[in-house]
Amino acid sequence: MTAYSKEGNQDGLPGMIGTWAEDGIGCEECHGPGSTHVAEPEKNKLKVDTTALACGKCHQRGGLQPAALASKGFIKHHEQFNELTGGAHKDLSCIECHDPHKRAILVKASCADCHEDQAASYAKSLHGASNIGCTECHMARAAKSAIKTGKAAGDVRSHLFTINTDPKAEMFEKKGDKEYTKGYLTLDFACLNCHGSRDMNWAAKMAKNIHNSK
Repeated sequence: MTAYSKEGNQDGLPGMIGTWAEDGIGCEECHGPGSTHVAEPEKNKLKVDTTALACGKCHQRGGLQPAALASKGFIKHHEQFNELTGGAHKDLSCIECHDPHKRAILVKASCADCHEDQAASYAKSLHGASNIGCTECHMARAAKSAIKTGKAAGDVRSHLFTINTDPKAEMFEKKGDKEYTKGYLTLDFACLNCHGSRDMNWAAKMAKNIHNSK
């Protein structure tokens, strides 16, 4: 909610924790007060923050630590910032791929924009020729908001990107009374949701040359 404050109760309702100025994510949530800008546009410039942290104030759960919270074998929902900063693309800003003024699924960049060589070789592989996109493996559905469709298939794509090809790798670890991701996807999420009749050892063997496999 725009201009959210933890203090008070919206509309005087005790069940509504906190107050806010506007329902949903309005322009002022990211760009600051518009009234002062309108009054003195040269003096009061609109805020433009392109860092991942600007998105992370909402797209995180339980803090801004570079590791996403997990539970019962899945990443918890709404932790894209934690996944990003704890994964291979920790130095990227969210707007490298996403237009903040459009739906997140309408990405403005492709993996090939940065990973040109890998994309070229992958296009010649069996998976590439079958039009299986990079996100199917590198952004596997390792997070869960409500349902799962398999042992390693949630309903939200991950932002970890790196795949650990060790068949014995563990994706989660306990720290105190909480569980977190280790910053990578394991082969069960990346491979076995499609190759359900196979196992982790088979996936590890096949993944060694995946971008060039025929």
